[in-house]
Amino acid sequence: MSNEKLKTITKILGAVLVFLAIMMLPSLAISIYNKEGQCVNAFLIVALACAIFGMAGYKFIPAKANKLKNRDGFLVVSLTWIIASLIGALPFVISGAVPSFIDAWFESVSGFTTTGATVIRDVEVLPMSILFWRSLTQWIGGLGIILLITAFLPSFGMTGQIIGIAETTGPTKEKQTSRFADTAKSLCKMYSLFTVAEFIALKLCKMSWFDSAIHTLSSISTGGFSNYNDNVGHFDSPLIYTVLFIFMIIAAANINLLFKPKRVLKYEETKFFLFLLFVGGLLVSVFNFIKGADTSFITGFFQVGSVLSTTGFVASDFNLWPSFCQFILLSMYFVGSCQDSSGTGLKPIRALVGLKLIKRSFKLKIHPNRIYRLTLDGSEIGNDVVIRITNYIFAYIGMIILGTFLLSFSDLGFTKTFTACLACLGNVGPGLDFTGYWIFTGYSKAVCMFLMLLGRLEIYTVLALFSRHYWNSNRI
Repeated sequence: MSNEKLKTITKILGAVLVFLAIMMLPSLAISIYNKEGQCVNAFLIVALACAIFGMAGYKFIPAKANKLKNRDGFLVVSLTWIIASLIGALPFVISGAVPSFIDAWFESVSGFTTTGATVIRDVEVLPMSILFWRSLTQWIGGLGIILLITAFLPSFGMTGQIIGIAETTGPTKEKQTSRFADTAKSLCKMYSLFTVAEFIALKLCKMSWFDSAIHTLSSISTGGFSNYNDNVGHFDSPLIYTVLFIFMIIAAANINLLFKPKRVLKYEETKFFLFLLFVGGLLVSVFNFIKGADTSFITGFFQVGSVLSTTGFVASDFNLWPSFCQFILLSMYFVGSCQDSSGTGLKPIRALVGLKLIKRSFKLKIHPNRIYRLTLDGSEIGNDVVIRITNYIFAYIGMIILGTFLLSFSDLGFTKTFTACLACLGNVGPGLDFTGYWIFTGYSKAVCMFLMLLGRLEIYTVLALFSRHYWNSNRI
């Protein structure tokens, strides 16, 4: 890698550090207001260090623009998320809220990737500033760290195409304006608008200011962190569940389509997502009602929506539900939220195209000489898109197998191991047959962190760095 590229990457990472320093200021203010001495020191130290080193990299290292190529985006984005998660862990450790660094790093990775898995057995004893920072990491990660920075800082030599390929989710990438920086600003405004709207709605449900902020940051990012040990089940309120449900589904929708709301329901991916949500929620609610496991239809729909949107809020202990209901939830782990949303997962659009391919293959078996066009939203799907989607589906299945294999060494039982792999790779959070990740060993937590990053950055962005061809300077 040339010196110019190294300078440009250093400049970008410097901007990341400055951005993280700014993002820590609300948590610092909360710690000062509540007189949380150790937390004040933790956020002050980390924020100052990030600001100093970040400014040194961003301001004082000269770098020529437009020097980075698509392949360089993989390294920049991966480094950004790894560094952000490491820095995000420091306030936990320095404040003493989470003494173990591996646990603090796990919590930070879980936050930035919007997974919502936790290793903290009793979150209610944590200082308010730490709880706020924990949820804020999800809000930052929900839209994308590089995308957020691009919205407010000049270009560093990374085009919108590079960011789109490396950081945003889904097989196709849309933008609302000709310049990606303008698109990023529009997305940030939309994201912030829904954040404010949900905060107000939860406050009207008579939640406290702090509870409203925590659960707004967690749900609009499809993250799932809560400041209560029993998660949102603490409130036991159909009204609160309804508000959270609405904004979880909004967050799980393709954010680009929210700029043209009249066309939202015309897109096949959206219709498929809503179909799964309705059928899954109905089946779970009815079966739970019949079996007497959970008589609330709202809880059933909420839990299905929580898993399908990859938010991972828990309103009811679904480990006590009938096997059929657990199977429906498990099926939702394989789908996830829509492309270009704040959620992750395999994506309904990929699942839908996969089903269309199966349907076409079946028809060709019956009528081998006929030509069947593969279409989506009225347009024919190009072969390059079909190849990308099928490749990703196989890669996703491969990572489920590999992740389950690696986690199986901890010997926690197949259900825990398999669903933990699904929950981390799909950035959902909670698994079946266990309540928290504190039961996992340090090795298993490291595997889970790797799976979370793979899932959030859509596998190839991270795995490309492990290829010897990537580091071959003779290849473009």
